[in-house]
Amino acid sequence: MVDKNVLNLRDSKPNLSEGVNVIKIEKTQRKNYDIKPRIPIRKKTENIRDFNKDRVNFTEDIDNIWKNKTSLENFEKPKKSKGKLISFLVFLIIFAGVFFTIVYLNNTKIVEGEGVVMQIQSDDSFVSGSQAKIRIKYSNNQNIKVRNVELRINYPKGFYYIKADPSASTLSFNVWKLKDLRPNQSGEIVLYAQIIGEKDQKFPIDVTLYYEPTNFNSILEVKSSKEISISDTLMNFSLTAPDQIESNNKTDYKINYKNISASALDNFRIRLEYGDNFIPIETGGDAKFVSDNIWAIENLKSNEEKNITMSGFFNSDISSSSSIKAILEIRSLAQEISINGNDNSSWLPYKEIEKQINLLANKINLKILLNEKFTDEAYNFGDELNYQILYKNSGKETIDNVKISTKIDSPYIDFDSIYDNYNAVIDKENKTITWDENSIPALSSIKPGQEARLGFKIKILGFKNDFIDKNNYTISSISSLYYGENASSQVQSNIINSKINTPVDFFSDCRYYDESGAQLGSGPLPPMVGELTGYRATWKFSSKLNGLKDVVIKTTLPGNVDFEDIGVQNGQNIAFDDASRLLTWQVTSTDKNKDNSINFNLMVTPVKGDKGKFAALTSIVYFSGTDVFSGAQVIIKKNPLTTECFSDKKASPKGKVVD
Repeated sequence: MVDKNVLNLRDSKPNLSEGVNVIKIEKTQRKNYDIKPRIPIRKKTENIRDFNKDRVNFTEDIDNIWKNKTSLENFEKPKKSKGKLISFLVFLIIFAGVFFTIVYLNNTKIVEGEGVVMQIQSDDSFVSGSQAKIRIKYSNNQNIKVRNVELRINYPKGFYYIKADPSASTLSFNVWKLKDLRPNQSGEIVLYAQIIGEKDQKFPIDVTLYYEPTNFNSILEVKSSKEISISDTLMNFSLTAPDQIESNNKTDYKINYKNISASALDNFRIRLEYGDNFIPIETGGDAKFVSDNIWAIENLKSNEEKNITMSGFFNSDISSSSSIKAILEIRSLAQEISINGNDNSSWLPYKEIEKQINLLANKINLKILLNEKFTDEAYNFGDELNYQILYKNSGKETIDNVKISTKIDSPYIDFDSIYDNYNAVIDKENKTITWDENSIPALSSIKPGQEARLGFKIKILGFKNDFIDKNNYTISSISSLYYGENASSQVQSNIINSKINTPVDFFSDCRYYDESGAQLGSGPLPPMVGELTGYRATWKFSSKLNGLKDVVIKTTLPGNVDFEDIGVQNGQNIAFDDASRLLTWQVTSTDKNKDNSINFNLMVTPVKGDKGKFAALTSIVYFSGTDVFSGAQVIIKKNPLTTECFSDKKASPKGKVVD
């Protein structure tokens, strides 16, 4: 609607005779726009004057405007300034951002606090080494689905993963990649672990659950913790060792262990770790010696206490100190995959004791080796022993009047067999071999840093029945170095205690007739190509001096030979595997001087290639067993059994195959 005053203005004709004000137009005015009174500007003509001139004579054009009564409403509005437009646009952007943020936040649930919750459930305490069951529950307590759910557990030391449901997603067994959680959906992980520690030890279990709400582009987390403790342990464990020793003296370690639980234990072992400068020479005690530094503890009854010992010596040339660590290990409860029937169980440290030892440097280093070893070994009657004695002046002064003597203390040494290139003095009564400057001129004096070695060979006596029922089948060897005036100063070497294995008689043969001539076998004799002939086979063994354990006798049968079991003596087991053709007889243990024997039938069907020969009934027969005194394995090999049956004088001439 147009203002009335404006209409009146249109109808009234201005009095131009009164004159017109002169308007000056600035050169900076915008094209096609006048500045005042903001009315359309006349188009340029050839007669238009310069804008800077007086416009008082242009009354005709102005008069035409009023005659046509042009409405002020149709006048074109000038454009706003650029600065105001930019400010307006910035305002719109800010306003839109605030608006959409408010809308987004009003429609988004921020997950924190009780959004996703988690709880750890388990007993508060466990016996060290036992299995712990830990249940981890989690729940999405909101109306928004969460994704990328991942659970991580920080395992404390002494916490060993056994299994879980669902299984862990990584080889470290502490990360689970879980499924998305719908609103109000929950889940759980049931974790089984073996907890090992000292009594009253605390174990903090920290669990973190990471997740991402579906309409929130950020990873959130929730944490939970639980502390469990050790209520008791199964074993007591201690180590006895000297604080300092002279480097070449024999050193003994004693390890005690006791079952303090209410049940028998058979899932422990002991492992020793010692420095490179320690040379073990002898082991003993109640546990089963498995390898160089491992002992198995078998069936230790409740409240029963036992021990093991380790003897050896240190080499101060390598270090001035050393340490030994005794580790009591428990079998892992995690299931291990058996490979070829072997026990592949893993072992976990249960208790550890470490002892630091200072080595007192000797002025003279003296060592004795037997068959190139410092360690105790087992030997057989009739074996040759190769000794070497190493000595070195590690002091700062020359030593004079040196004498070296080696004593081999055993009734089973043949001193008549000694072989020595250094003109030693042999004292059979005292069982010594001695060198001095008369034997070796270089022993008149040994300068600082000077070292040398000398050696000899000697044999163990062959076995005699007179040795049966003796108590000590050992050889103790030690060297001593004397020096100074009247050889008054003395240094001793390490001691080597060697044990002698029991002789074992092992008999393997077959017969067609027994000693009286009665027939034991079956089928044609001589054996014929394509025809079945049966022989009675016998394995027999006995131990002369010591008992045996873990005896195994085995062989393989040719494809044309069948095995027939006719009964087993003393409840021992013989088994034949048709797939591998392996025939095995096992005897768990046997006393000394006890005969052990077994009989069985071997049925052979000779082939054309056997014609004119003794047909093979077995391959090589192997005997192995462990001497319970020496701890060494006794191994014997016997030739294959054939149809010759050499002990059967009646059948032997008829052993070759005929057509």
